Amino acid sequence: MKMWEIDKNFWAETPIDTLGPILNSIGVSVFVIEVLEDNKFIVSFINNFYESTFNCDAREIAGKFIEDVMPAASAEMVISNYKRCIATGKIDQYDEEIQLSSGFFLARTTLTPLSKDGRVTRLIGTTNDITDRRAMEMELATARDQADIANKAKSSFMANMSHELRTPLNAVIGYSEMIQSEIFGPIGSPKYKEYLDDIRFAGRHLLEIVNDILDIAQVESGTTPIEYEDVSPRNLIENAVRLVQQTDRTNPATVNIGRIPPDILISVDVKKMRQCLINLIANAQKFSSCDRNVLISSELLDDERLCFIISDNGRGMSASDLPTALAPFGRVDSELDSQTQGAGLGLPITKAFVELHSGSFFMNSQPGIGTTAFIVLPTERITLPEGVKKRTSVEGLKDFFTIDGVDIPSTAADLADQSLDKLPIGAILLSDSGKILKYNATEAHFSGMTQSRVIGLNFFKEVAPCTFTDTFYGRFTDISEGKSVSEIFSYVFTLRRKWKVLIEMRPDKEPGNVWLFIRWA
Repeated sequence: MKMWEIDKNFWAETPIDTLGPILNSIGVSVFVIEVLEDNKFIVSFINNFYESTFNCDAREIAGKFIEDVMPAASAEMVISNYKRCIATGKIDQYDEEIQLSSGFFLARTTLTPLSKDGRVTRLIGTTNDITDRRAMEMELATARDQADIANKAKSSFMANMSHELRTPLNAVIGYSEMIQSEIFGPIGSPKYKEYLDDIRFAGRHLLEIVNDILDIAQVESGTTPIEYEDVSPRNLIENAVRLVQQTDRTNPATVNIGRIPPDILISVDVKKMRQCLINLIANAQKFSSCDRNVLISSELLDDERLCFIISDNGRGMSASDLPTALAPFGRVDSELDSQTQGAGLGLPITKAFVELHSGSFFMNSQPGIGTTAFIVLPTERITLPEGVKKRTSVEGLKDFFTIDGVDIPSTAADLADQSLDKLPIGAILLSDSGKILKYNATEAHFSGMTQSRVIGLNFFKEVAPCTFTDTFYGRFTDISEGKSVSEIFSYVFTLRRKWKVLIEMRPDKEPGNVWLFIRWA
């Protein structure tokens, strides 16, 4: 006979007088129910902890039928739970309402059926009082509902205020421009023209903020309209760059257009997607000095998703700052805020608009090196040229280089070798000639090549000579020579088994050196 069968027999057959001292030594509310043949249930025992928990007297309860211990409605519910446990013959856990002479309780009960001669003769249960916990849960739910109602009311109010806010601002801007152009004659003192410049600038700046706030409010209220139409990535990029340059002629940072896949169409809301690109280009310019470049390009990934890439080599930000930057009204580093304008809504709006297209928005950033923003549109939004075959999927790489909300490339360059080894993605530092300077443990795990073996070798000639194409090496050279600030590359190859990787290349602080950040799947 197995031990559990001996134990079951012990609990089923041992008299209550013998079990009592054992159960009273347990710091859990325990009760024992005797099951009679006529489906009657007698409370044969409750332990000391049960008495103190539910403020009741065992002498008033023990030996009585369930119907005599609590009101009829409560007893009926309790008995139905007992019968269900007996019918299944299995341990049962459930929440129930218990009404005793000491009060009303919400309880979580675990019930174990014990059999003798093939019939359940005893039920032994444990009960936890969850009255306070349930009350707290209800209070939290109520508070959450109230906050949700308030938030929807705020969003609805802002969304409905579009006309009331924009119309007078447009009037201020329009009249200031009309007076400035002296349509009805000269305005007199030149000082007035300076004031008009200030009025127009302030009006436009305020209108931009109002538009951003209303866009966020529409998204939050779920009333943002989406109108899809086919457009080429090149058309979107060129229009966005032109509009940014027309809006802010004072920013000297150069915007360069990189590679764009030819003959591809994407189905998007053109106005909203163009606004996303404008926001990211303007941000990249704003945080770059006059001798820095901004690069915007797009890539068709191996699973036919399309990725827009906006990179700068400006001041960048740390991984810990990214959640703030992506939150509505989030401003990173108050010391820098005075140097840059904006309400901190550009990135949250971009993220919201991209997600409306079922896309994904990611950022890699590193202080002193720069920032790369990725807009990734799903394959159903992409129309490939006729005759182009489907490629191997890189599903599983959708999060790029952001792990658990932390952007990895933004932290890697400053990490000691031991900390670099703990990163969940591969990290390789190459010299301008391709010599491996750093090779973290994660990459060693996937590649199967130990760090001691590869450090000092040429990555392209001795470590991965057949893996990467001339195109990949060309992109590496562009980064190393300062012709590009970021490159993204997806690849599928066989090394022990088929691997799918996504790589971002970024320049190191040391001129000529290049980081490879690698996601495997």
